[in-house]
Amino acid sequence: MLQYQNAFQKLQDFVQSHINGDTNLNLQLSGFDISEQYIDLINLCLNQFKDAQNIRLYFDNIKMNDHKATLLFKNLQEFRNIEILKLNFSQNDIKQKVSNMIQSFLQKSYQIDIAKIFRELNKIQKLHLQVGNNDLGEQGAKALGNTLGQCQNIVHLSVTLEENQVQDDGASAFFEELSNCQNLTFLELGLYHNYIGDEGVFTLNKLLTKCTLLVELRLILSNNLIGDLGASAIGEGLKSCQNLNILKLYLQQNKISDEGSIGIGKGLGNLQNLTYLLLYLNQNQIGDKGAVAIGQGLSSCQNILDLELEILQNVIEDVGASGIGAGLSKCSKLQNLVLLLSENRISQQGVVAIGQGLKQCKDLVKLNLLMYFQQQQEGISNIGTGFSCCTKLTDLNFNFSGNKFKQQGLAEINLWLVNCQNLTKLNFYLYLNNLANEGAILIANGLSKCPQITNLCLYLWGNSIGDSGAQALSDAIAVKKIQEWEILQVNYLNYQL
Repeated sequence: MLQYQNAFQKLQDFVQSHINGDTNLNLQLSGFDISEQYIDLINLCLNQFKDAQNIRLYFDNIKMNDHKATLLFKNLQEFRNIEILKLNFSQNDIKQKVSNMIQSFLQKSYQIDIAKIFRELNKIQKLHLQVGNNDLGEQGAKALGNTLGQCQNIVHLSVTLEENQVQDDGASAFFEELSNCQNLTFLELGLYHNYIGDEGVFTLNKLLTKCTLLVELRLILSNNLIGDLGASAIGEGLKSCQNLNILKLYLQQNKISDEGSIGIGKGLGNLQNLTYLLLYLNQNQIGDKGAVAIGQGLSSCQNILDLELEILQNVIEDVGASGIGAGLSKCSKLQNLVLLLSENRISQQGVVAIGQGLKQCKDLVKLNLLMYFQQQQEGISNIGTGFSCCTKLTDLNFNFSGNKFKQQGLAEINLWLVNCQNLTKLNFYLYLNNLANEGAILIANGLSKCPQITNLCLYLWGNSIGDSGAQALSDAIAVKKIQEWEILQVNYLNYQL
């Protein structure tokens, strides 16, 4: 109750302190049960901003329902000059009948045509709409799509509908209607944690085919039911987006195997202007053929500067890893790379191929590498010689935990670090290996050769490191001017440096 009273008083003060003519409104409310009296005050506030060009209304988790939403937006059509509109109504109780306060309300008691309102707000160029964790369902998604499809002058659109019980029919209609927004240069669609399958994303192909002006695209479709046909449809649509500079594609935790990955790889092959690519395919069923196709797609994206590739928990073996390595070798302009391939079926041959690919990425400044093989390795020299060629590295995050390295591989750690003279930040995850004192001493020697490190994290528990190894590491850190470091964990005990 106190939180509500404080918020009410702050809003009253806000209304009294602003005068007509302001062009920017930023109103954020969260975490209480909004009343109709409070909504009247909000409307009074909004009435003072009828000439606003930039409006941000963040009303998450305030127990907004259909009736309250109706009252709140009854005067929206009077805001004729809006160019940027950002709405956040996540975690409320908005039902499908109002379609997120955007579509015509279906109940006769609230006959406000929100679709008409949006059509009349024809100056809107930038719209952010967040309505996750409500209960829109199929009809709500359809109605929302129908309304957004009226905003044909919009160039920047971001919509998040996560956890709204959206299925194939709703998603299909939603994407179909958005294909009318052909002036878009930025598009972000977040429909993760729904029940969308292949049929639901078929019309996404049409949307992408028509929106050829897109420069930045973010598709967040993780935790759905998308299989090979749906992934292939997305890949086919990407072929038309040849102006893309930035692509972020989240498809983790779906049902995609090789065929779908091949489709995505073919789509990537047409995006030669990409400078930033994020591709998350974790927890699918992708094997060698799919990984090779993704590598082939990467080989055509030779202007990429930033790449985040996560294909954790799939069924990729050495052939697939070799394909990814071959793709990396063509991305010679890379400056930032995140490569996460843990919990696949990659062995030594695949590691060699990844290392060979990294050798060509000599402009790398930041590298995040995670590979866990669930089997003994002859060494880590192959991957190490790859990024030891990346002499411009300043930030290295290296996670090869649980691989049971042999001493030959451990000896290479020292050599890698010697070549990385520009490192300022190092995160080393090597827990549950066979380091022992010898391995710890080698790491310490390598650290002593990196004069620029100011930020260091070492995770070395479960390695049978004794006093001599811990002392060597402590001595190496003590002589350096490290500004930030974390407790070194040795044999499950904290060893304070």
